[in-house]
Amino acid sequence: MSDRSPAEVDYAVGALCAVVAVLLWRAAARGTVRTSVRHALLGLAITLDCLLVAVTRTPQGEVVNAFALLWVAVYAAHFFRRREACLHAGLISVGFGVGLLLNDAPTVPSAYVVVTLTIWVAVGVLTDVTTRLRSQAATDQLTGLQNRAGLRAAAEREHALAVRTGAPLAVCVIDLDGFKVVNDLHGHAAGDTLLVELATAWRTRLRRCDLLGRQGGDEFVLVLPATTAEQAVVALARLRVDNPIEWSAGVAEWGPGESYETCLARADRDLYAAKSRRPAEVPLVPEPRRQQARTSVRG
Repeated sequence: MSDRSPAEVDYAVGALCAVVAVLLWRAAARGTVRTSVRHALLGLAITLDCLLVAVTRTPQGEVVNAFALLWVAVYAAHFFRRREACLHAGLISVGFGVGLLLNDAPTVPSAYVVVTLTIWVAVGVLTDVTTRLRSQAATDQLTGLQNRAGLRAAAEREHALAVRTGAPLAVCVIDLDGFKVVNDLHGHAAGDTLLVELATAWRTRLRRCDLLGRQGGDEFVLVLPATTAEQAVVALARLRVDNPIEWSAGVAEWGPGESYETCLARADRDLYAAKSRRPAEVPLVPEPRRQQARTSVRG
């Protein structure tokens, strides 16, 4: 945009970014990109763009580089939590301001205000949207518990922590006895109400660190950190108090080097062994619950 523009710096920065992009792409294909690495690369992108702002010779150059900073903010808002995205937005605000002070182009203060406000608004709006989408993607809409995908992700994080610390980790599979009969006799709305009541009652009897999710239908999965298989049996006994329906459970202790699916399969085998040892009991849903169930959302 000007004969005095430092094109050599643009070329050098562009070449560096191309190399980093290729390395990042290859690392992502192997699944070896840590969150700390992504934060560092985003900080590098902000630093390089603010360097270009500092050496630009025209107001137009400032605007072009400001667009690049907006892209960085959008990336941060999409991939990181709100607090982390705000830290990057703060780094952009400081770096952009320093770049404007160091360059030789005429700078209008309002340009800094417009750019930084745009960055913060974009980060605020996008983090709200992505937070809601992540929550919906990981939450069972009927019970409010974690769904299959959300529970697996959370369970694998707990397993990684257990492997590092050497603490035990128990996985329990819970299946309701006679739930199909409840749906057949009283309707699916009554069955939905029953699932919600169970989820609410169980959450009040679990620790804050325990993970409870709905695997699908009338099957639930419970992940108990720092808990052996024997201790998990005791925890399950606490969940049986005042339940409106009987249920069976299988327990497996999740060891190092074992996948989530393998541990879940062992717990499933223990569940079916438990079911074979006891007859299913068919509960009757009281009349008030049937009335309430008519307005329940079907799962």
